Amino acid sequence: MFITQSELMSVIYDWQLDQITDDPETIDQAIMAAMEEAIGYLKPQYDTDKIFSTTGAERNVLLVEHIKSMAVWYLVRLSNADMIFERLKVYYDNAITWLSRISKKQIAPDLPLRIDDSGEVVSRIKMGSRAKFHHDY
Repeated sequence: MFITQSELMSVIYDWQLDQITDDPETIDQAIMAAMEEAIGYLKPQYDTDKIFSTTGAERNVLLVEHIKSMAVWYLVRLSNADMIFERLKVYYDNAITWLSRISKKQIAPDLPLRIDDSGEVVSRIKMGSRAKFHHDY
């Protein structure tokens, strides 16, 4: 898995996590939900299979931190175990803002780009024009 349960300890204390749930499957579901949400933002432009198959130091550190914040947000919805709910909401919102800026190409993280079958980078270029304007005299 891209993020392990033990890595969440940099975002939430062990005793807080134990107060929320003692079910490892619930924690894994929160991590998977956070990853799926991130994939939704990254998939059009980046190779998410390659990104989320990396482990350890090969991973993008900022992406890891944002996904951990998102996963903890999904867990805290179950129970606010002596935590500042608003602060976690801010961390979650910051993660979504970061992912949104990536999807709008406002920032470009160091992540592998999507490549099609021919080996070319997949890009989303929109082309178009305004509706034709007619003058009537």
